[in-house]
Amino acid sequence: MSARAEARGSGFDTSVKFCAGVIEQIEEHFKSLTRGRPEGRLVVDFANVQALSSKMLGVLVTAHNELSEQDGKISLSNLHRTLQKLLQVTRLSDLFKIYPDRESAIEGIGTALPAD
Repeated sequence: MSARAEARGSGFDTSVKFCAGVIEQIEEHFKSLTRGRPEGRLVVDFANVQALSSKMLGVLVTAHNELSEQDGKISLSNLHRTLQKLLQVTRLSDLFKIYPDRESAIEGIGTALPAD
């Protein structure tokens, strides 16, 4: 399964088809954002994404696990109805805080962890 997405601010500036090579690039980018970042916070904006492959779901779970091990958080925003249902059916919605838009996610994740 593939998806079209615009991943703004993450090094992926244009609409892309999530094929295996692109998913590997996204996976490496997520790793660079999550490794060694105590209490790191990551918002993933899914505007224009209508479907995800199992590989991409695995990338999200791995990013969640990396951040959780360091008391960090990952939040998702702008999920298409189909993706919301997918996350609910797979119970992955229990792992991620989901927001209706990127602004809410940024605001919410900024207060999701105690201040230093």
